Amino acid sequence: MIENKRVLVMLSLVVIASGCAQTTGGTESEASTASVTIQNFSADRSQILSNQPARLSLTLVNEGGTDAENVVARIFNVVTESESGDADDWSIDGSSRISFGTLESADEENNLPARDTTRRWSLTAANLDPGTTIPYRFITEVNYRYETRGTSSITLMSSDRARQQGEPQRPSIDTTAGPIQLQLDTRSPIVFYPGETSQVRDMCITVTNTGSGTPFLYSDSVYEDGNYDVTDELSNRVELTVPDQGGVEFTPVRGSGNTAAVELLDGSFDQCFEIDADNWNENLAPQTEIPIVVEAKYGYSKEASETITVEGSNRFGDAPATDGGDESDDGSSDDSDGGAAGSGPGPGN
Repeated sequence: MIENKRVLVMLSLVVIASGCAQTTGGTESEASTASVTIQNFSADRSQILSNQPARLSLTLVNEGGTDAENVVARIFNVVTESESGDADDWSIDGSSRISFGTLESADEENNLPARDTTRRWSLTAANLDPGTTIPYRFITEVNYRYETRGTSSITLMSSDRARQQGEPQRPSIDTTAGPIQLQLDTRSPIVFYPGETSQVRDMCITVTNTGSGTPFLYSDSVYEDGNYDVTDELSNRVELTVPDQGGVEFTPVRGSGNTAAVELLDGSFDQCFEIDADNWNENLAPQTEIPIVVEAKYGYSKEASETITVEGSNRFGDAPATDGGDESDDGSSDDSDGGAAGSGPGPGN
């Protein structure tokens, strides 16, 4: 019995020691990859007759770390009368595009969650021959402007002083929540040696798309008059900026000024910046800690889908029309804040 107690005491000490142990290297902070989430995209009814009205509802909420700007949703994948000129096709009361404006992120200071916002499309089903049943799959594409911001620091150090330190470590970086995440791929301290003619070092940043959508390079030409026009050349690209700090200049190896357009090959890319410390000997030696700010600016696109099955009928007018609820219908969209619309489950992030 005494021996068993000794074993239990020893195990307890091992557990306590492992829980209190600290790592010597820096670790990446775990930031959420969420941004604008499609909480719900659904039809008021999944099965209707020819020429009957239908409604599609889209609910969005910004669960990321910064406001989403110029949020626009559109529906496509189903031919409409405005596209084909055929009155027997689906028709939309208004535009296929609906603006959500700016979706604010959560107010962490006042502990207030982000508010969801709902918009609706009013449609009329296609005219089908009696006995014909066709499922129509509507796709909604949501585009918006977003930003991920990361903060960290690195230490510049003389070689004499570095010999007194331990092994260099990779510094951690704290990033705001968003689908584009950042990681510093460099070591700190960065060592300078006496007599060097060049005081330039490289600092590399890994940019990764961890979300479920596609980033794109945002510009005024991409978003114009409430519409997005994203070409293949702009897709999977992010604008990355590292501002100068503390007398140290950061210049991208590929780019100009402090900014580089990063193409995410297979969802990730390493972009390196030159750290120019020309005034090392005069102002920075023997050791200086430099704050690092990394700004990733981009547009982001994600999709969801919903299917409405239409049955052809010669009984047009027999079935009662629906307006999708008690709220009034003012045309192409119906605004509602504070709750998800529709009966179907949300399609996820």
